[in-house]
Amino acid sequence: MRLERPVLPRILVVANLYPSPEQPAFGTFVGGRVSALRRAGCRVDAVAITDARVHRVVARKYAALALRAVAAALRGRLAGRPYDVVEAHIAFPTGLLAWPAARLSGGRLVLFCHGSDVTRLPWLSPRRTLLARWLFSRADLVIANSSYLAAVAEQRLGPLRRPAIVISPGVEPEPEGLPLPGEREAGRVLFVGRLVPDKGCDVLLAAVEKLAEQGIPVQLTIVGDGPERERLEAAARASGAAVRFTGALPPVSVRRLMAVAAVVAVPSVAPEGLGLVAIEAMASGALVVATDQGGLAETMRHGENGFVVPAGDVGALCSALRRALDVASRPEGVPIRRAGAATAGAHDRDLGVRDSLAHYANLPA
Repeated sequence: MRLERPVLPRILVVANLYPSPEQPAFGTFVGGRVSALRRAGCRVDAVAITDARVHRVVARKYAALALRAVAAALRGRLAGRPYDVVEAHIAFPTGLLAWPAARLSGGRLVLFCHGSDVTRLPWLSPRRTLLARWLFSRADLVIANSSYLAAVAEQRLGPLRRPAIVISPGVEPEPEGLPLPGEREAGRVLFVGRLVPDKGCDVLLAAVEKLAEQGIPVQLTIVGDGPERERLEAAARASGAAVRFTGALPPVSVRRLMAVAAVVAVPSVAPEGLGLVAIEAMASGALVVATDQGGLAETMRHGENGFVVPAGDVGALCSALRRALDVASRPEGVPIRRAGAATAGAHDRDLGVRDSLAHYANLPA
């Protein structure tokens, strides 16, 4: 008996951030999801903003994206191949542009929440709050990258048509041949993220300065860019600690740095939707020191798969970094790495896509 293959949905992804050859670090989690959907056999088209600099011209940026989304939906419908699902990343405000494309296609509107699209952007003005609540009430499905974010969406932006579901945007499996623990650079601490106040990089600099004062050999590499970079560079110079700023790097370069770092620090002082950097670091085999903010509290288990500290506490961060650096090349670090690898495995990108497709198949027509 011949079994028929399930019919996979045609998906239009509408995103306000997406990687490009010129800016490969911009929206990598969205680019990775599109690749995973295609690996699963879905026909996926993406209309997206690929240049971070366009963010300076907000009205023009979103108007152009809206027109492209509607044009893609219209082309699909006229060709007799309408989209079954329209995914919006990040949920707000991008979902406002994806909604007419979904209506035109006759497809289901899915909002994928990543963090600030739920915790910050809807609350910048009363008008934004009204628009966000209107949008979320009309979505066929809301996906959040953590239980924390799903709860915020339901409690503050509901009522929703159906309960929000939790699906991680996921990480790629690490390639073979990563350095063994003994090959990692002793004393190397890595930070990866936007250089904005919420990420707590200034707290990390202060903790590294304290380590240097205690005679602990530590070298901090800061990967990322943002409005705080100039101030942070000045603070690093004044501290006298060994700190290197690389700017934003493509994902492959970040993975290489994680593969040789002893410790990856995630010192966020505001709630993270998920804390994807911590998961990527665990997948690479680095030890992770992170705060307990938002979705990080779901990922991190102190002393088991990493080390957890209160947000903004320089002394606690300094102590945790010292402990992590101490065990990084010793047998005590092995079970922590194994637990971290298991945590990262639960966030495999392909697993998340399979879960998504199962939910899409059950959405009412």
